[in-house]
Amino acid sequence: MSAIPPISVMGPAEDPVLRGIVERCPRIVQVASLDALALHLERRVAAEGPTTLDLNGHSTPHNLLRFAGVVVDLFQPEVAAFFSGLSESGVLDRLHVSGVRLLGCHTALGPVAQRTLRRLSRTLRRPVWGTVTGLLKSHYDAEGLNPAFRRLLVEAAGSPVQAASAAGIRMR
Repeated sequence: MSAIPPISVMGPAEDPVLRGIVERCPRIVQVASLDALALHLERRVAAEGPTTLDLNGHSTPHNLLRFAGVVVDLFQPEVAAFFSGLSESGVLDRLHVSGVRLLGCHTALGPVAQRTLRRLSRTLRRPVWGTVTGLLKSHYDAEGLNPAFRRLLVEAAGSPVQAASAAGIRMR
């Protein structure tokens, strides 16, 4: 993870939790769809060094991120095709994106979420992190996810049980 602020994006903030996150972190850009995310990334100026792409949203009962009207499930052909195209376009390399963080509740927990994190990491050819607990607006500051809460993240290849234990979180 980097000292340069992340590229923070979420779908429309349609409820009090997401609106609260946007209020705490005005840097978060809201997009209406995956196509709008791609357009936003294409138009961005590259960071001065490595940064992360943070996709913010709620999660499903299977702990998959709901983002901009879709569930980030790499077993859905249209979602897989979008992320494959994003990787092949070179935009993440141009923007110096060193990793992607799926910032929603428990996005690293459970077999479905873990498979999606691993598949997304392989597709994007860079690390992908999910969360081991619920996220609240208090986990954010003006730059995005407060670095003090990095312990709530686990990389796709990591163990969510070990990460949660290290963060002092009881698994549900």
